[in-house]
Amino acid sequence: MKNLYSDFSRKIHVSFKKIRGLYILPCLLAGVVVSCLASGCSKQEETDAEVWRLLLACDTYYNNSDTTDRWKAALDKLALLLDGSRDNRALGEYYYQKSCYAVSCTPGDSVEAYLRKAREYYLLTDDKKGTGKVFLVSTQYANAMQQHDLALRYVKEALPLVTDYDSLRGELLAEEVAAYVMSGAMQSAINSKDEVLPLLKKAKDTLAYLIVSGNLGVAYRRLEMNDSAMACYNEALQLALPFGDHSTTAYLYNNLSVLYCENKRFEEALDFAGRAEEYGTKAGDDVERLSAVANKAAALVGMAREAEAVSMLKKAYPAVRETGHAPMLLKYVCYIIDYSLKIGQEDSVDFYYREGKTVAEQLPENATGVIGLRISEINYLMYKHDYRTALQYLEALPADAANRAMPEYKRLSEMAECHMRMGNFEKAYALLGRSAALADSVRNDAAEKQMSEFTVRYQTKERELEILRLKEEKATHDAMIARLVGILVALILVLAIVIVLLLYHRKVTLQKKEIVRAQNYIAGMESERARFARELHDGACNDLLAIGMELGAKDMEPTVVASRVRELRTSLRRISHELMPPSFRLAALNEILEDYLSHLTLPSGLEMSFRCEGEGWQDVRSEVAYELYRIVQEAVGNVVKHANATRAEVRLQKSEGKLVLDVSDNGRVEQKEKAGGIGMRTINERVMSIGGEWRFDAGSEGAQLHVEVSDFLEKVDR
Repeated sequence: MKNLYSDFSRKIHVSFKKIRGLYILPCLLAGVVVSCLASGCSKQEETDAEVWRLLLACDTYYNNSDTTDRWKAALDKLALLLDGSRDNRALGEYYYQKSCYAVSCTPGDSVEAYLRKAREYYLLTDDKKGTGKVFLVSTQYANAMQQHDLALRYVKEALPLVTDYDSLRGELLAEEVAAYVMSGAMQSAINSKDEVLPLLKKAKDTLAYLIVSGNLGVAYRRLEMNDSAMACYNEALQLALPFGDHSTTAYLYNNLSVLYCENKRFEEALDFAGRAEEYGTKAGDDVERLSAVANKAAALVGMAREAEAVSMLKKAYPAVRETGHAPMLLKYVCYIIDYSLKIGQEDSVDFYYREGKTVAEQLPENATGVIGLRISEINYLMYKHDYRTALQYLEALPADAANRAMPEYKRLSEMAECHMRMGNFEKAYALLGRSAALADSVRNDAAEKQMSEFTVRYQTKERELEILRLKEEKATHDAMIARLVGILVALILVLAIVIVLLLYHRKVTLQKKEIVRAQNYIAGMESERARFARELHDGACNDLLAIGMELGAKDMEPTVVASRVRELRTSLRRISHELMPPSFRLAALNEILEDYLSHLTLPSGLEMSFRCEGEGWQDVRSEVAYELYRIVQEAVGNVVKHANATRAEVRLQKSEGKLVLDVSDNGRVEQKEKAGGIGMRTINERVMSIGGEWRFDAGSEGAQLHVEVSDFLEKVDR
């Protein structure tokens, strides 16, 4: 039974979930509200509230296609809570939810039983809307199961209950029309037209309106009232194209394809079938898409392209079996049998006939697909020249032309051929006359004109919709461009503000760094001035005082005074050299450093060496040479005064495009760590000012000052 659920197609009834959204959710919410009106409720009232909360959760699981264990767990809990309950409304809704679970998650054999229980409990309540909702879905399920008499009974029983609910009443009548069409009661379906369409229009239920219009078109076509069928399809298609429901649009195009094919307008039938396939693919509706393929095959046969049609049908047949859609399966089986016989390919006819018989056993005898299979069997009998049996089958077909898949004029024509093959020429002639008269009435000039006019209107409407679509796309595109431009302008403004802020922040940061650097430089200069002041005070001034005292002594020794004066001169000359460095335009950096270190007064026990590697020292920029000279003075001064070292070295070299200065010694670490004050900050500022890098390493075996400068050569004008 499960494989028949795909009969829940739009050409039979309104979507199951749509009905749930309109009627089930309000009912559930009403139940929750009623159960929770009072505060401080009793335990029973708390249980009632929990029941309706779980029913609402089950409805959510169905709408979200949630097939996890949560749905089953909620239903199991509801079964416990409702055990012994007298709340008929809650019980009715519970069995209704059970039917929904059975449709979605089980083989489905118990769906009708659950719906029956739901109807029984709801009928015991005064909830007319909820009762009507259950009857509506019961009707849909009956139509899906091809139980059209049962569906009509449900509609008749439900209509008096929903007199105050136009939308529910309209959709019940829509299901009634579907049941009439599927059971072959075409005139009854048409008789419902004047009641159902106004109700659906009043309820603004466009989808149901379109489906009913399509079903009425089928009824008119089966009654061979092609002009009325064209009017139904025309109105429905005018609504469907802008409405945007692709599945319903595909259904209408399929019906148009059948109508045009029956009237031998095969090119147009093929075009409409192609449109149906396109819209069915867009909608993801396999039933309509594969129906369109069958209609394309029918049009191809009318154009004498039978082999192509059979190949197309056989190729699509596995997908048809996968859908499990019984009417379409029978349609494919009949088409394959009939078209294969036309081209003499009877090798697979038996296989497809057996397939069709298996499906037909699941459907009522008067179902259109079952009658279609019977007609295919008649064609096979005539192919085998068994005209007597074929004639019996033709005469046994239902007398009412509305209940057949074969038009009356065609049935009479087939009967005439059987009589002719059997030698009954008089009967054959009479039947052919009746057939020709009916065929002429079907394809009269007015109908032909209307079909041609419809084709023109359809093509015009398609162009109008295409123009409208292009305009909408352009408007959407322009709006999107405007939004993007606005966003881009805003981003550019934000980016510009950010850049300005960053530049300002960078400028302020650089200014702060320059101020700090200047302050450090000044602090270093002040430190040097203080050092020179101490040296002048402790050295030269004390020497002058001693000389003065020597000159004032009675036993003054001129040679001693002269010696002290020479020492004072040497000391002042050293201080002068440190305060005023020599010009780097007259000597290279290596020469000045060598001269400075050779005249440096060292403490006893300290050996100082100088190494220079590389050539072209005269090309070193003067500002680089000056800063390196001062760095050497600072570093060597620290070694002399603080390191207590016995060996020191100054090394100058050019290596891999860099100028490298190293000042190292073997002094004590603790003393060198104390030297990391103003002197180190001064060295850092000097190195930074010439774009260099430096590091100071102290270890157990001494310390090393390492300086590297990349940009140290004079720029040459070219």
